[in-house]
Amino acid sequence: MLRATIWLADMSDFGELKEVWHAWVPEGYEPAHAYGEAKLARAELKAEIIIDAAYD
Repeated sequence: MLRATIWLADMSDFGELKEVWHAWVPEGYEPAHAYGEAKLARAELKAEIIIDAAYD
């Protein structure tokens, strides 16, 4: 994983999503990631994540 762009429906969920992110990404590995607030594709969604990755 090279980079992740994380869109939140409400930035008040930032702390909770950050905990989930750190539980999901392996310890010691910290790819570039950025957070922003946006209207998401469906009202029931709290976050959308775009991952850029490469395979060697």
